[in-house]
Amino acid sequence: SALSERPLVLSYGSVFESFEYGNSLRKTEVLYPNDTTVGLSVTSDFLAQDFNIVVLQLMDNQVTNQGPTAISSVSDMIDLAVRSSEKCFYVTSTYKSQVQSGSSDRYTHVTDQIKLNFIENVLKPALEGKNCTLINSYEIMDPSSVVTVDGLHLTASSAQLWGQHVAESIIANLEQPGSVSEVNRIDSDPVDPVFPESGSMYKDYMNREGNIKALKHLSCIIQKYQNQEFSVKVVSDRDYEARCNSLEDGSLKLTINKSERAVLIDYTKTSDKRRFYNFDLNQDQTRYYYVSHGRHGLGDDNYSRGNTSLHPEVEGNSIQEIRYFSNQPGSNGSSTGFYISGHRYQGRHGNSLVLHGLERGVNDYSCERATVIHGNTNVRESNNSFGSEGVYRMSSGCPMLDQSVNDRTIEQIGSSSRVGGSIVFVYGPREASLPDNYYCSEESEETVLLKR
Repeated sequence: SALSERPLVLSYGSVFESFEYGNSLRKTEVLYPNDTTVGLSVTSDFLAQDFNIVVLQLMDNQVTNQGPTAISSVSDMIDLAVRSSEKCFYVTSTYKSQVQSGSSDRYTHVTDQIKLNFIENVLKPALEGKNCTLINSYEIMDPSSVVTVDGLHLTASSAQLWGQHVAESIIANLEQPGSVSEVNRIDSDPVDPVFPESGSMYKDYMNREGNIKALKHLSCIIQKYQNQEFSVKVVSDRDYEARCNSLEDGSLKLTINKSERAVLIDYTKTSDKRRFYNFDLNQDQTRYYYVSHGRHGLGDDNYSRGNTSLHPEVEGNSIQEIRYFSNQPGSNGSSTGFYISGHRYQGRHGNSLVLHGLERGVNDYSCERATVIHGNTNVRESNNSFGSEGVYRMSSGCPMLDQSVNDRTIEQIGSSSRVGGSIVFVYGPREASLPDNYYCSEESEETVLLKR
């Protein structure tokens, strides 16, 4: 990391509040004074310490609206930051946006003349001749990927993406031999060939509060493993031999035969969010649905909404939130990680889809545990005849969908044969703790069941 020798960062404002970008930047203090002049006195006490790096970020409109006293405070804060650090950065707030008429989730990003005037007439003069670099949010980020109203991010993913661009700009500046007065837009990461920021899949995903890290993992899996062959874990339960091991050529080999589709299930989100993402990679389109999670240890009569009490000896999940995962047979828990969809079949829940877990010790018991995608009337999209939309029941570990979308989804990602279908990636706390490039690296091969 470019900041490994410079770990101390003060963020005055919200720039890193929803920001996770590896360990490149570590937040040590965030202050939220309602009044800028009050903030100055609080900040001056904190800045009595010595910092390697100080990052200042204020709500530009609020500063401007508070008048000359607040503007003077900004200059004073910059002076404090410069004196207390080896390097200072000032980050402007983001785009102003307006809600489009008749829509609650579409925004038109417009140029905010107040902010532009503040940058030109206040910030740049205050920074002139000082060791403090201006990072202009108008120039480091595509406005179409920001979801804000008056500079406030409406989604964590929007704030996270903004923070990522800010961090990249800071790191790029620190790696340069000299200081520059302004950091322009940089592209430190190569364009993702699977989910480019300019594509509809990426934009739709981010507008639905998608998790950037989960998408990076899925992109790595697609790039690294799309053309690989995988071994099937031999099951010990004879009841599941036909489903899990009776492949057409008898080789216990799986391949990705429906590469035009990929699925991401994000179990770090609560069940009141649509967290099942079905990507059409050829058409650059995304569909998102409600999906259930496993109850983890609860009995068959004790996992519907309104009856979520737990046995005291069992750690179980609630319908709203999944906290416990398991790869063990009989656990009734969900497993995360990298899967390949298998063949379609008619089970006791109707049209169902086999899932083959491809990570040793993570999800490789999934087929033997009868973890399959299937429909259930207690998982409901908006157009259903059973009641209000949402998830009203936990499963025994299966990702359950609304009946109205289950058949179509299984047709799209499943296989009529027994040689493998599409990539399915289930994102949970384990995957959130892995490096962004884990599935692009050789390290992932230690758990993935590759055909040797």
